[in-house]
Amino acid sequence: MLRVKTTSNDRPTARSWHPSPAPRNAGFSFVELLMAAAILAITVTVAVIAYSTIASGGRRAGGGLAVTLPSGVAVNFYGITNSVVAVSAAPAYGETVRAEGMRNLLDTDLARSVAVFCLARNDISTVRPSTVTLGVNFDPRTNASPAGFRTLLGTGASTFTDYPGSANSLTNTSLFILQASTNSTSAKVLATYEADFVRTTSPVGTYASVRRYEGATLTYYYHVFYEGTNAHNFLPPVAYFERSVAPATSTNAIDRNRQAAGIPFYFLWWPDPAVVRLHETNSAMPSVATNLPRAGYSQMADRTSLFFVIPAYPAL
Repeated sequence: MLRVKTTSNDRPTARSWHPSPAPRNAGFSFVELLMAAAILAITVTVAVIAYSTIASGGRRAGGGLAVTLPSGVAVNFYGITNSVVAVSAAPAYGETVRAEGMRNLLDTDLARSVAVFCLARNDISTVRPSTVTLGVNFDPRTNASPAGFRTLLGTGASTFTDYPGSANSLTNTSLFILQASTNSTSAKVLATYEADFVRTTSPVGTYASVRRYEGATLTYYYHVFYEGTNAHNFLPPVAYFERSVAPATSTNAIDRNRQAAGIPFYFLWWPDPAVVRLHETNSAMPSVATNLPRAGYSQMADRTSLFFVIPAYPAL
């Protein structure tokens, strides 16, 4: 399109000109309104379906619950007098982050340790020493086993039960991590880790708690609640492997676990907040000959991601 311009000498000249777009009223066109309505409808439909799935499923990932613990448990674990604790029901993915934090703490403590002992029990424990008395002229090589360490705990020894190989009849564990000490008659305890499973009635299920103490002071924990009436079979929570002294062909639980060539070690399992149930086992696992150490813990396959191989006495 051409537009005529008059110059000062009144001679018309021509120049190219692009007209400005026609003015447009504020608002949306019919097509835009139609698209917005369609997107809204899809969003609402997806939200309704998601809500219906959660409501009908009866299980919410990380759903918070008020769980009533048996008398004395909460004060023993956390130093609180209220027996009702707020805990997430499994699968609790947020609590998995705290469990990973506990794993990192354990790795750090093990790197600083001079000795590690894992004892097993069925009841709750108050044995969280800062030091352990060794006595005069004590030779640590004579007490390098869990049973040997248990004898050093005095009256607290009765809290624990010796286990041959795998602790298949004991539900809870206490892991004592020792560090270097300048006192020749006592050992210094860097940290105590406890893993406990407690049956509850309101609501019905199993409350699992893993905690770290320095002396009697709670420093870290994670916990999770597994709903259901089935008693858990998270067994064994620990297995101990002694130094090999002879071919391990016996069906005896102690003999078949004498597999450690140079240094004894533990297999340790902690509850996994991301696992839905404790009582589920891997039915596809093949049977294991009774003369093999796996016969004592094969049922723990795929039960938890929190599985550890821990040297029993790094200093030796």
